Parts: sequence; structure tokens; C-alpha cells
Amino acid sequence: MFNTLQSTEIETQNLKENMKIKFEEFLKNYGLIVLGYAGFDNSVMDVLIDLVSQADYLNNGIYWCIKKEEFENDNLSPKLRELLSKDKVYYILIDNFDSFSAKLAHLVIEKDIIPLGSTHLSRLENRQKFFIKQKDLFVNDPLITNDVNDCLASPPFSDQNNYDFDDNFKSSKEKNGFMPIQTNESNLQKTLEDTHIYELMWNKNYNEALAIIDKKITNNIPSYKYNKYMNMKVKCYLKLKQKEKALDIINQVLNYNKRNKKDSNIPILLEKANIISSIPEKIQIIELALQQDCNNIDIINFLAEAKTQLIKHNPNLYQNVIDLYDRSISLQASSNNEAYLEKLNFVKKYSNENKKEKILNTCKQIIQDIENKDYYSLCVYDAKMEQLYQEEKDKQNNDDINITKMRDLFNEYIGGNCIYERNELYLREYLNLLSKLSQYEELQDMFYKYDNENKYNVEYFLQKADIILSKFKNLDGAITILENIDKSLIRMQSKLRSRYYNQYFEYLLYNSEYNKICKIVDNEPDSKILSRFNAYKEALYYIDQNRYFEIIYKDFENSEKSTDDYIAYTYSLLKLEMYQEIYDICKELFANQQKNINVDVNNDILRINYNLAKKHLNKTITKSNLEYIFSQKSDSVEKAAAYILIDKQEEAKKILSTEINDDYQYYYSLQVMPAFQSINFENLKLQQVQVNN
Repeated sequence: MFNTLQSTEIETQNLKENMKIKFEEFLKNYGLIVLGYAGFDNSVMDVLIDLVSQADYLNNGIYWCIKKEEFENDNLSPKLRELLSKDKVYYILIDNFDSFSAKLAHLVIEKDIIPLGSTHLSRLENRQKFFIKQKDLFVNDPLITNDVNDCLASPPFSDQNNYDFDDNFKSSKEKNGFMPIQTNESNLQKTLEDTHIYELMWNKNYNEALAIIDKKITNNIPSYKYNKYMNMKVKCYLKLKQKEKALDIINQVLNYNKRNKKDSNIPILLEKANIISSIPEKIQIIELALQQDCNNIDIINFLAEAKTQLIKHNPNLYQNVIDLYDRSISLQASSNNEAYLEKLNFVKKYSNENKKEKILNTCKQIIQDIENKDYYSLCVYDAKMEQLYQEEKDKQNNDDINITKMRDLFNEYIGGNCIYERNELYLREYLNLLSKLSQYEELQDMFYKYDNENKYNVEYFLQKADIILSKFKNLDGAITILENIDKSLIRMQSKLRSRYYNQYFEYLLYNSEYNKICKIVDNEPDSKILSRFNAYKEALYYIDQNRYFEIIYKDFENSEKSTDDYIAYTYSLLKLEMYQEIYDICKELFANQQKNINVDVNNDILRINYNLAKKHLNKTITKSNLEYIFSQKSDSVEKAAAYILIDKQEEAKKILSTEINDDYQYYYSLQVMPAFQSINFENLKLQQVQVNN
């Protein structure tokens, strides 16, 4: 967390004031387990001795792990002896660091043998060489010895399925002179077979894995193994995009467990709820799981999230969702409960009457419940920031907005918190609220202050680029920010890499740089992944429409045929003006909605795409066809598209103007959508924001 390490004898006698403050703040909220530290540094020990006697610190205690031989020989530091005499301080005798960690790992993971290292060929061989060289360190600990033996015995699985287990085991003994402890060979072989199934799944050999699993599921198999292997089958079928078969397996497991009354059906029900696309059916399944464990906050939160998806078309569910979040909070009033922030976000998005009052009351609840327990939690910080934001957001003139309190709160939290990752979240939230308040000068000052400090933080620059485009209305500036990010920072981080290229391609698309997008995809080693991004396909549409059609058709044929898949496919067909194809697809889809468990036929965008095709085919469109969209109280891009469908251009432009003013990315993204081809976007263009430094 700090750039300068303190390691010399003189340096370790005193903590720097900043470090001391953060250390003390940390000890207000947490206890300590000390492992592998002898306590000879006065700097650390003096702080602990002082604070453990105070009522506000270390109320969860200090548990100091001491090697038995050090304890028996009375080889303890004077400061540690003094500390051990205090209340709230306890010692634990251990053999050594490795043995303690091995015991802890086995207790947590609850396995007789824990696989060590990767099953990848080169990595496993390296692990084997390391353990063979270090064998003398482990021979006195049976847990570690068994784990090491298992690693030495494990074949480095590769594409060669004829790997000889016995030869490998024998050669390890002969070459290295390390005779493993004798174990139950049949059990070890079974463990290796299960590992082989996982290896097949990892290498996407799902049908091979299924064949092996089917042989293992016999009539006399224990219920826990039956559940394990059936779960493997579910994962294989989902990867093979055979959702119906996966659901059939889940239903078999549910019936098996109900009949045998041995294993809980709750995890299986939740897995089924995750797979089901129909929201009403998903809700029924989650409610069934909740009946079996009525105090499980994860299930309660999941149910609230599912019901939220119906709010747009059923506002009467609002109070029901609030009640679920309150129920979850009453069971666990801590910052670890996601219900607090989910409830706040829900109220902000879906409250209609007395919205500000409801938001402030929710913030007040968070602060009252959590502030004294976890003052620096993101939960409390977000609630306090939201309170201040609500006080300022309705002011008509930006010059009247006073952000002093928000800035002071941000500085207090980022200066007093002891967990570095939280500081990144504090900064992200503060920038987000400044953006919503259109505080251009303060944003510019923050960028000037934090750019260098965050030069290795890719997420910071992704957010900055987003703000520069959405609020400063500067597309070229946003592209430049992304292009200046050190590519080595995102090369090995797959999720961050996907986010980066997805955003970068979107901006290049807005700038009509179609060839550049295609060139990047062609030259990147993970081009197969990058070619799945919508912005790449959009760029391809302008370069080679035949190739564009081949890709979108192949993607749809290989998809699970979910709601999102139908939306993407009908959208692409709209761009290609294949209106009859869209009409036929949707007509059949809506007529057989009971059979299409993967599709929400009432989805707003799917309905718009269908009606847009009807309009181009000169088929009648009535307002009742779009009642789900018009029944929503809040305006949205979907509602603007619906107005265009019934030839109410002015109403549509009014909504689009509001959306573009709020987030300038809409100015670019809406122009490529077939639903808005009739809109003259030049009339909605806004001037770039200039800030004098």
C-alpha cells in the first residue's frame, strides 16, 4: 500500500505517521490473527500494546500463533510477552507456518486431499520438481505429505489421453529417489478420474466428459456423488447450448433429492432459476427455494432482483420489492449485505411519488444501521454522497450548486480509509456524481489531480473517457484517452481487456472508423473473442454486408435462442432491410410462446423490432400493440421508438433530446439504430464543453 518499505532496524522502530493512522483505523474494525511474525519491531508492537487496552480497538481480539519449540524454549520477544499479558490477547501453539496453513486449508475446503497446482502439463511438471526438491520440508506433516504425493502421482493431462499413470508414478520414484507415503490406491485413482472429467470440460470436450459421467452414475451411488455428477452434466449441457437437457437433468435431481431426503434442493433450485428466461417462472422457483430457507438473505436478494425485472410493466410490485430488501436487512444489518445498496439503487430508479423523500429515507437507514459498525464502508459513503447529491441536483443553474460538502466528504474518506481498494470506489462514485451534476471544472481538477496517481488503473481511464464523451461531448478526446492507456496493463486481464475493447470499438464506430476496428480485430491474438463485440459487427456492416450477414446468421444458429439472441438477430436483419424474415420469425415466436422457455416475448425491444418490420411491410400498427411500453410512467429510448412507430415524431424527439442532453453518447449510438432513421440528429447536436484551467 506504500511506495517506501521500512526494513532496516532504525526504520522499523517508528511507523510513519500516515501509516500509523491507517493501522490504528484498521484496528477499530478488525481483530488480528498473527502468523509467521515474531514481534521484534517496536513500531508495530507499541501500537498493539497501546490499543489493545482501549475499549474502541481490537474487540475481536488478537490470536498470536507461536511455534511450539519457540514457546517451550521461552524464545519470545519482550514486547510479545508484554502483549500476551493483556486482555483480548490469546496465543495458539502451532508446529510451523506450513502445517498450520495446511490444516486450515483442509478444514475450509473439507477434502482429504487437496490438488496442488495446475493440471496443465508444464505447470504440473514444475510443481512436481519443486516438491521433490523440497521434500525434506514436508515429511513430518501427513496432510502436506499426502497432498504432495497426490501431486507427484497426478498425470500431467495433455491432449494425449493414453498417458500411463503407473509409468509416470514409477519414473517419479526412480528418478528422484522420493518414495511417496502409501495411500489407498483405488481412492486415489477415483480422484484422478474425476480430475480427468474436469480436464475434459476445461478443454471443451463436453461429450467425452458426459460419456464418463454416465458410467459413474450407478444405482448404488451415494447421493452426494449423484448430485456432484449430475451437476457436472448440467454444466456440460449448458456449454453445449442444450438448455432443455440441462433443465431435464435439474428436474431429475430435484425429484431424486425429494425422494431420498438426503441433499438440499436449494442450490439446484437456484441453478434452475438462473437458467430459466421467463421471469414469472424464475420468481416461482426462487420463492420455492425461499420456503425451504426463509432466512437466507442471498435468496431474498435474488428474489427482489428478479421481481425488479417486472416493475416496468407492473408498478404494483414496487412495495413488494422494498419489503424483500427490508426483510433481508432485518436479518443481516451489515455492509456485507448487498440489499442496502440494491435497495438504494432500486428506489432511485423506480420511485415515482415522493422520490426524493424515499431516497433520503433509504440513505438515512443505511447510515443509522452501518455507520458505527463500518464507517468507511462503500455503503455508508454512497448513502452520504447521495444525500448531498439530492440537495444539489434540482438547482436550475450550475453556478448555484455547492459541491464543497461532497468534496470534503470525499477527502475525508479517501484520506482516512485503510483499505486501498475502497479508495478506488470512492473516487469512482465521486466522479460519477460530479458528472451527473455537470460540474465540469471540478471534474477537470480531479482528472488533473488523479491522472498520474492512477496511471496503472485502467478502470479509472475507462470512466474518464466515458465522462469526456457523455458530459464534455468530446468524442476525439475520449478516443485519445483510450488509445493512450498502456496496453500491457490490459493484455493479461481478460475481463478488463473485454471492457476496454468494447468501449474503444464503440467510440471508433461513433467516429465512423470502421476499417480501423476491423484491422484491430484481425491483428489481435484473441480476434475470435473481439469479433463477437457488436461494434465490430456494426463496422463490418458498412464494409462487407455479405460477411456481416454470414456472421449474424451463424451466431444466431449457434446461440441458445434466448431473448437477447432474438433481439440481436432481428436488429441485424432490420439493418439489412430483411423485414419479411423478421415478421415470420417473430410471428412464429409469439404464436408458440409456451414452448419458447428461453424467450420473454413481451420484451420491449423485441416488440419494437417486430413492429418496425411490420411498418416497413405496410402492415397495421396500433397503439395497443405497444401497450407494454406506453404503460411505463418514465420516458425511455424504447418509448421514443414506440412513438415513431405510430408517427408521433415530436413526442419521440422530445424524449431523445432529453436523453442526449443527459448523456451525449446517445447522440452517436441512436443514429446507427434502424428505429431512428427518420430523426434528423443534426438538430439534436450539442456544442463541446470547454473548460478554462
